Amino acid sequence: MAIIDLEVIDIPVGNSIRLLITAGDESSPFANLQRHACLPVEWKARASNRGPGPLRYYSYPDDGGKQSLSLYEGTSYFWKIYSETGHWVDIPLPRLISSIGQGSQCRWSERDLGKEGKEGEFRVLNYLGTAWIGIDGAEFRLFFDLISKKLDFFEEYRSIVEDIALQCNQLLQEFGSPATLRFEVDHERDAITLLERFLFLKSVLSPEKLTRYFDAIRTFSRSRIEKHRKRIPLGYSPGYGFLRDPLKFGLGWRGLKDGSGGQRFLPESIIEEYSNETPDTPPNRFVKYALNLFRQICLDVLDSHGDGKSRGTAVLEAIELKDVLEEVLQDGFWDEVGAMENLPLGNPELQMKVGYREILNIWLLVDLGSRLDWEGWGQVYDGNTRDVPTLYEYWLYFQLFSILREIGFDYVPMSHSMSAGGIPHFIDDKSGKGFTINLKRGYPSVSVFRYRPDPSLRIHFYYCHRHP
Repeated sequence: MAIIDLEVIDIPVGNSIRLLITAGDESSPFANLQRHACLPVEWKARASNRGPGPLRYYSYPDDGGKQSLSLYEGTSYFWKIYSETGHWVDIPLPRLISSIGQGSQCRWSERDLGKEGKEGEFRVLNYLGTAWIGIDGAEFRLFFDLISKKLDFFEEYRSIVEDIALQCNQLLQEFGSPATLRFEVDHERDAITLLERFLFLKSVLSPEKLTRYFDAIRTFSRSRIEKHRKRIPLGYSPGYGFLRDPLKFGLGWRGLKDGSGGQRFLPESIIEEYSNETPDTPPNRFVKYALNLFRQICLDVLDSHGDGKSRGTAVLEAIELKDVLEEVLQDGFWDEVGAMENLPLGNPELQMKVGYREILNIWLLVDLGSRLDWEGWGQVYDGNTRDVPTLYEYWLYFQLFSILREIGFDYVPMSHSMSAGGIPHFIDDKSGKGFTINLKRGYPSVSVFRYRPDPSLRIHFYYCHRHP
């Protein structure tokens, strides 16, 4: 992966129209624009020769959820839409639109230049995540990440997501319904919990880990010996079984006269026994089933959140993981491995061997995710955004939830979904039908804790609560 710091980018929009973006203080934006081998075809840019520039481009980003282009939060940018021909001929002036829009998070200005096009400035404040700029009425969308200069944005984001997945997993095991491992497909429930399952899957199964697990499985897999029998004509060379026991392995015996007038008995055909090693074992059948399930989750994410043009976070991550899963599943190792007929959860090889046990644990985690319904997760991970401020709020609530329990407070599960004030509880067990986390920006929820040394002391811990 190459990282290119840029001062200016110049991008084709369509119909000889181009979009230029640079820092707001750039005095000569059109000077020295060149094509670069690492940039998409028809893009032009000017590389920064003074350290980090206002724009950063990642060629072949190593994280599937990372956009190729990054801009910085708090930086002022200048933009211009212009025609390559130098003037507009029977083409209406396009209107620039954006996912961040005008408001408290974005300062946006626009000036009509007549035949020279349009230009303006924008500056994004208090927002980190995925955004896009497009042309109203056109298919063009320029996706980019808004990142901070003060921290390693992508590493922080990945760490927060993984930690939230771990916290959800612990809550599900502790407070959720009893574990019921399922082999059948529940399309209705799977559609509701799709992003939750993908959250768990992506948090524990990176493409690098998948490749490492498969290498271990292929190296240390224990084959099964299959014995076969086939009938062959007598004229073929007899096998060891016939020579050892002719009566057992010979078929259709008949008497034939020999040249001396005597009689010899020979079979019409013989049975040949042979054996071969096959990887078609219960652990391998399970791994093949699990990998196909993971691939289907990725495909479902693409079907639900990808419209063919979308390059949002979940879509990019699903594409990356799906491609690696398909590469693994196309390996010849699986050609002789059949379909799973039952769950071999008690198999020692599946539970203990490296590679196998990791895939089993990931499958169990994804199964837990199928019982988790968290509507608020779509606010930060709906396939088109990476809303880190909201994600950080969720993570902070989980952290404080854990701290209260560590200092002597017990969480009190509630049998009814609403508190006395009509506010939903943070955790809602749906009586064996699932598990809901009520954590959504703009909507209050509450957790009730009881102090272990003095049960009469209770704490009501609210999220997004507005006091009258």
